[in-house]
Amino acid sequence: MGALRSYPLRMALWGRDWDVQGLAAVAVAPSHRRRGLASALCAEGLRVGRRSGAALSALYPFRVDFYARLGYTLAGELHRYTVPPGAFPSFPESRQVQEVPPAGSSERLAPFYEGVRLRAHGLIERNAAMWRQVEGAADLAALVPGERGELRGYLLARSRPEGNPERSTLQVVEHLSADHAAHRALMGWLALHRDQWGRVVIDALPGEHLEHLLSHPRRAGSRGVRSGGLWFQSASLLRGPMLRILDLEAVSGAVPTGDGVPVTVHDPILPENSGTWCVGPQAGPPTRAPLGIALVTELFLSGGLPGQRTAAAHWAPLLGIHDFRLLDTF
Repeated sequence: MGALRSYPLRMALWGRDWDVQGLAAVAVAPSHRRRGLASALCAEGLRVGRRSGAALSALYPFRVDFYARLGYTLAGELHRYTVPPGAFPSFPESRQVQEVPPAGSSERLAPFYEGVRLRAHGLIERNAAMWRQVEGAADLAALVPGERGELRGYLLARSRPEGNPERSTLQVVEHLSADHAAHRALMGWLALHRDQWGRVVIDALPGEHLEHLLSHPRRAGSRGVRSGGLWFQSASLLRGPMLRILDLEAVSGAVPTGDGVPVTVHDPILPENSGTWCVGPQAGPPTRAPLGIALVTELFLSGGLPGQRTAAAHWAPLLGIHDFRLLDTF
């Protein structure tokens, strides 16, 4: 009648690695839909994830409100820009960038990714199969080497050539930088392709602030909107990953905390999470109204749990729920 899949993952959040359940492929036969089977499947899946030792559960929703009722919360966003390459600044750091074939590039990318992942927010540990998927999605790779030859950043892209160069597209599959200089190098490298590609499609975190970097952040091919066309369309907003706390005891015991207050939590699916929890040393009465597990998860992701002290921010983007990202499908 129905089925789902549960994947064991490792995710970096707030300066440490977490065991995370990836929930996917939830399906119910057409003849048995609208009977609550999908909700029952997912609820049992959450219990399976908790018994396996996962502290969190992650998924990409087919419908946000369905998973919100199960205690999940939206965990971040990306801004998709479609602009001419000439909209990117010609940073001098772009001269450092080396172009290599993407096939086999993971031998260099994987160690760099893992080093950045442990200092970032929301990146998943990748196995060899995941890296093959990433390599297969690109036909062009750009690397930023450091002074001693170490990797400081990379960009993977897929080209869609057309007969008319103005209609050809360079789609950035993924880009990751260890510092601001490497980010400038990769954005400047895109500007170098103004004679080869008509437009670049790139997904950026809000904290990268591409709207300030691009000379004209107007979506290619868009028309004016509002007030007689005086406004212009810019980036498209992408929402996708949702997260949920499975083991509140593990989360509350591991987050960096200062002086906290007791928090009363209600979790009807995993009653082990219900009750009054003290995040950090007790300093006051508990919250009056119980907080749903979805709100508690959102507070944890944004560093807003009572008494939660967040780790130092990476160079950019700023850490927080709006800059949370999951780069992998599973």
